[in-house]
Amino acid sequence: MRYIIPLTEILLTDIASVGGKNSSLGEMVNKLTKLGIKVPGGFAITADAFRYFLSENNLTEKIKKTIDELDAAQLDQLEETGSLIRNWIRRAEFPADLEQEIRDSYHADEAEYGPSYAVA
Repeated sequence: MRYIIPLTEILLTDIASVGGKNSSLGEMVNKLTKLGIKVPGGFAITADAFRYFLSENNLTEKIKKTIDELDAAQLDQLEETGSLIRNWIRRAEFPADLEQEIRDSYHADEAEYGPSYAVA
């Protein structure tokens, strides 16, 4: 499993692992750079990284169970459940290895694009 993928390695066909925006950015980097158009690089954090984050915080089954018990027709319950799950995620800790991999990727790009380059 890959948790971080440079945009230079991403195509539209990678939408399932990096999402629509990142796959579009990767496609632009790969196609436009070949035409001599400068497109800033970067990296994507994958869906596998998010699943790893959830698993390491024991949230995968907890979230599944909470959603399975949800009556989506009850708007109040839907709002409460969404808020509860978001709070679990916000309070969760990044696994040290994943955090380091993200930092390493950021610093590699920072070396190429300058200090404190903009990221999204």
